[in-house]
Amino acid sequence: FAVLIPTTPDRQQLLDRVMAQLNEQRKGHECIVIINEDNYEKTTGAKRNELLDAAREQNASHIAFVDSDDLIGPTYIQRNMECVNGNYDCAELWGQYYENGKQMNPFHHSIVHDHWWQDDRFYYRNPNHLNCIKLSLLKDIRFQDKKVGEDAWYSIDIQKARLLKNEHPVKEITYYYFSGGH
Repeated sequence: FAVLIPTTPDRQQLLDRVMAQLNEQRKGHECIVIINEDNYEKTTGAKRNELLDAAREQNASHIAFVDSDDLIGPTYIQRNMECVNGNYDCAELWGQYYENGKQMNPFHHSIVHDHWWQDDRFYYRNPNHLNCIKLSLLKDIRFQDKKVGEDAWYSIDIQKARLLKNEHPVKEITYYYFSGGH
């Protein structure tokens, strides 16, 4: 299992915070962390593609992206390793969304959703870059060379390919997504 993190130098304190969580949780698990840092020379999409390539070079079976300004829940690695060890195509993901430090609705990323939508309770998404996904299934699916929005298009491309058939169930929040600062 490879956790892939694109970042920039100005996020070092935030990266250190999430790395402390990852390092504690991955003890005893076959889990690597691959970081791609640049000083805004590359688009986010380009960095994410380089991370996918690096995971393939290190023979990772499954991958998930963690953004350097986000946090993971206490069972994040455990639940994703259950996905890996069960040889699932992907893992269901529950998370909590924050915008400018304000708690918003939770989100649910799962193969039961065939597009992105929301109601007054949740944000619903088909699997995307934050989900644990079997790397071999992604084949030629790449991120668009964009600074913003590359993750949405990646998710749409995964859905269009209809390659995720089975999903490891995860019934608790394992990801905390922060948009616009903390």
